[in-house]
Amino acid sequence: MYDDEVNAKLMAEQKAQRDYNQCGTQAPGQGIGYGGRPKTTEEKLSDIFSYHDDPSATPRHKAIRSTAKHFAEVIIENSPAGQDQSLALLYLRQAVMFANAAIALNGRTL
Repeated sequence: MYDDEVNAKLMAEQKAQRDYNQCGTQAPGQGIGYGGRPKTTEEKLSDIFSYHDDPSATPRHKAIRSTAKHFAEVIIENSPAGQDQSLALLYLRQAVMFANAAIALNGRTL
C-alpha cells in the first residue's frame, strides 16, 4: 500500500512538472534570480552545488534506493561475476545518483 501511495504522488508531481514545462516557462527556480532578474551562471552553480534538504523528498529517495538495491541483487544472482556484471552494478549506482539529483534539484539545471 505504501509503495502505491508513493507512486501515485510521484506520478502526480511528474504530471504537474510536465504541464508546467509545456506552458513554455522554466521550471520553478530555474531562471529567476534576485529581484526578478534571470539568474546568473554563478547563482545557478551555487544552487546546484549546495545541499538540498527537503524532508518531503525522503520517500522518493528511499523508493529509488530500495528498488535499485533489489535490482542489484537480481543482477548478482542471475549473472556471472566479471567485468560486465561490475559495469552493470556501476551504471545502476550512477542511475541512482542521477535520479536522486533530479529529485533534489527539481528540474533546475545550468
